[in-house]
Amino acid sequence: MPSRVQIATVILVLANYNYQVAIRNPTIAKEKMKDSHHMFHYGLSTMCELWLDGSLEAMQGMALLLLHARCLPKPAYTWHFSTHVLNRLIDAGYHRSASRLGLRE
Repeated sequence: MPSRVQIATVILVLANYNYQVAIRNPTIAKEKMKDSHHMFHYGLSTMCELWLDGSLEAMQGMALLLLHARCLPKPAYTWHFSTHVLNRLIDAGYHRSASRLGLRE
């Protein structure tokens, strides 16, 4: 059974995919943009879990939230949010080399 963090990460990938399809295909843009925003809102609802979980998957989920937030019409808060995510990554120790983290190849 996938965890909620894994589900959120997959849904955020699909949200970014739907956004890109909407931008590139004007005939279905309205429907795909609506789907993209619904998925993004689901991702935002899992933000607390992503923030408290220290796993690499959770950090990837937050990066996907940032990726989608930068595409919004008014991305002013994205800079502030990205600073918090970067500080969270440093606190979790993900700024070190992969050999020191002990991650699998």
